[in-house]
Amino acid sequence: IGPAPVSLDIAVRDGVMYATSVPGGAERWHRGEDIGGAFVDGDDHARLCAETTGRLTGLAYVDLRAVMPLVRGPMSEALPELYSALQLDRLEFAGLIGTAVDRQEARDAANKDPKQPPATARAPQRPVEPAVEHRQRLVVGLSELDTGLWHALASTPSEVTLARFFPPDTSLLVHGSMKDAAAVIDDISAFAGVIDPVIAEEFLQERSEFRSEVGFDIQSEFLANFVGEWAIGGEVGPGGEPLLAIRLASAANFTTHLHRLRVAFQLETTPDSHRGIAIEHAKRLNGPFSFAVVDDVLLVTPSGELLEAAIDAHLDKVSLARTKAYDEARRPLAGASSKFLFMNVAALLAVARETGEADMIPAVIERLATARALGITITPHDRAMAIDFVATGENAPKATDVLTTMLIPSLEAGRRQSMRAISMSNAKGILIACFMFKKDNDDQWPRSLRELAASGHLGDPVQTARTLSSPYQPGESPTKTYYLYRPLPDPKAVKEPWSHVVISEPGLHDGGAVFGFMDGHAEWITSPRADELLEAMRSGQ
Repeated sequence: IGPAPVSLDIAVRDGVMYATSVPGGAERWHRGEDIGGAFVDGDDHARLCAETTGRLTGLAYVDLRAVMPLVRGPMSEALPELYSALQLDRLEFAGLIGTAVDRQEARDAANKDPKQPPATARAPQRPVEPAVEHRQRLVVGLSELDTGLWHALASTPSEVTLARFFPPDTSLLVHGSMKDAAAVIDDISAFAGVIDPVIAEEFLQERSEFRSEVGFDIQSEFLANFVGEWAIGGEVGPGGEPLLAIRLASAANFTTHLHRLRVAFQLETTPDSHRGIAIEHAKRLNGPFSFAVVDDVLLVTPSGELLEAAIDAHLDKVSLARTKAYDEARRPLAGASSKFLFMNVAALLAVARETGEADMIPAVIERLATARALGITITPHDRAMAIDFVATGENAPKATDVLTTMLIPSLEAGRRQSMRAISMSNAKGILIACFMFKKDNDDQWPRSLRELAASGHLGDPVQTARTLSSPYQPGESPTKTYYLYRPLPDPKAVKEPWSHVVISEPGLHDGGAVFGFMDGHAEWITSPRADELLEAMRSGQ
């Protein structure tokens, strides 16, 4: 396959094409022989496909067991403990599963009553346009999922109930579960301690000082009172403010700790109320904030108006949780999850177009334009962390389509960078060959690249053709020389060899070109300087 030393055997039988790089594998399959255990019978496949529903639209799998140890070396050079802190030694595989579910079909199947007459005998009903939910699952297989970073990302799942405190115009919501906030701090401290033990020691010292000054332990008492779940969200756009909701184990303990914090940090608050709910407005140097405890949930926001709107949404049962967009994005996903992200795509696109940000990512906007909402959950399974995506709406895009659309520009930019690096290497190779030619020819530079190639200083014919051909169009004839060369009639007359161009690309790529100089260095130069140098190369002056 091209320049890679890989062979691929292909066989066709009963309308199925089978390709493999295993020697003899295609022949054995063609004869109907056993080619080994099936992947679908293995443990990784079971973990990858756990609790999936709908029609399978695609599956991709990568075994990471042999790959990740290779990463340890380069990472250790930058930060010795980072590999362990990220728990990369626990990674076993990564996979992507795609499914599609027709919501109307699913609804009809769920509501089917065998006692009812056939549809033709019933009164005519308004036709319902089919709407397909495209679900994508990204699975990370892990040897264990009980402590550290992965545990923090996929902690014990909980139901997403805090959406009932967010106003219906909330366009972005992130929900998380936890045993309690103290456990989250333990995970973060463990992660930081692996990288630098001094950080963990400083945190313990600060905890001790805080207890002495305030009278209670910030982690084991105050943060341990934040339990179960948290959520943060708001209306994205000009003037939008965030709202934070955290479940409390004890509202009374929170009130006690808050009083001590007020005294210790001289925090002044102004009492208020809204529909019988006590509210506190606080002022601080970097801005005011308001908070209230509703039932056993603490609500905090910079805006007093948003806090009142959140209370109204909860009491009047008109919250985000009761909107169609939220229901469509939330219902198909796991009832309990460690993390949940909701995006009202229509609202976010409206803001993006209004602010002009949509012009920066037109391809992504085009993909998302047909979707109403997007939901993402993170849920732990058997030694695996599953990230599920669902896009809703008529002809809604697959989440992978959106991700691919976002990745394509990056991949294309990476490809161009790679081609540029190859061209830079070619230019340096030509300069080195010129120096070798000069050494063998009484200090004279070659009169042309053809003369340089004939001298053998560029290597064998295959290597010479590869060095002189275009890296941007590898399919061109290898006998065609891509680079411009400017011969030196009198090299000793050149006063500044570091600024005298000898070799260059024939034109601009992405606003610049590779140039090689008489002193042996090569660099990428952009316009307008690149235009001047190219004109000099073309004129031979």
